[in-house]
Amino acid sequence: MTTDHTLQDVIDLPRNHSRRGTPIFTLLEQSGYFTAHDQVTEAAICKALRRRPELVNDWIELSESTRASSGWYLRRAGAQHYQVGYYPDSEPIEYDDALAACAAYIKRNIEAIRTDHHNA
Repeated sequence: MTTDHTLQDVIDLPRNHSRRGTPIFTLLEQSGYFTAHDQVTEAAICKALRRRPELVNDWIELSESTRASSGWYLRRAGAQHYQVGYYPDSEPIEYDDALAACAAYIKRNIEAIRTDHHNA
């Protein structure tokens, strides 16, 4: 599996999750991310999102629908501002660029999934 294919699968996670009902962990594993995690950088995710900016809304919806006692989140903070943070332990980081915010959230979120699995 190529890094480009893995990137596409990663940015499509929310749509594939809602369409198929497949758990995010399973989709992430199938994407090849666990073996290529060091090549799927925040910058590469941002570049992939530039070709499909409509996916930002899917990631915001996924973040808002996630119910957990802790974890990464992405949310709107005004008309053109976004926040990425870790609940409940950190102050959010503010972004003016939706794609940059989304890429930061995606990378942090999928790394948390990968490392939680690795440490389990």
